[in-house]
Amino acid sequence: MAAPQGGISLKKERTVLYFQASFCDINLRHRSGFYGFARKAGWFVHVIEYGDHVAEGPKPDTAELFRFWNPDGCVVDCGGTDDMLSLADFRSVPTVFLDRHPSTIERGAVCVTHDSALIARLAARELLNLGFSAYAFVDWFRPASSGARRGGRGRPCIRASAPAAP
Repeated sequence: MAAPQGGISLKKERTVLYFQASFCDINLRHRSGFYGFARKAGWFVHVIEYGDHVAEGPKPDTAELFRFWNPDGCVVDCGGTDDMLSLADFRSVPTVFLDRHPSTIERGAVCVTHDSALIARLAARELLNLGFSAYAFVDWFRPASSGARRGGRGRPCIRASAPAAP
């Protein structure tokens, strides 16, 4: 398409809607990383905040948002077991769910999650390589409990749950 007089291009940038329900540090890092990738790809990103903290109501009206923005794709940074938005809300718009618990993802949905087991193995290996006689780790996602466990290579390991949020 030729540029109109004045040099302004009418080429449509790809538009991506980024749905965000949580604003913890990790979610802000997800979004920051996505912005960097989107900038390099030439995508135009609109953040749609949703959840109980949003004045417009917890669940966004995706049909209305799609009519207005006509997005090329969506990212849903929902995390954990949040199931407020489902694959059905996105119809034919390509959508990726970030860090949603696999048990809550519907068949056919694309979801990118971290690998907790791999992260734990890498952390344990690094701790073991430091040569300490004992070590501990904080378990964020299990019921509160603590107790002595066998660590790697026969070393004692203390598992303690994170303190409850105030």
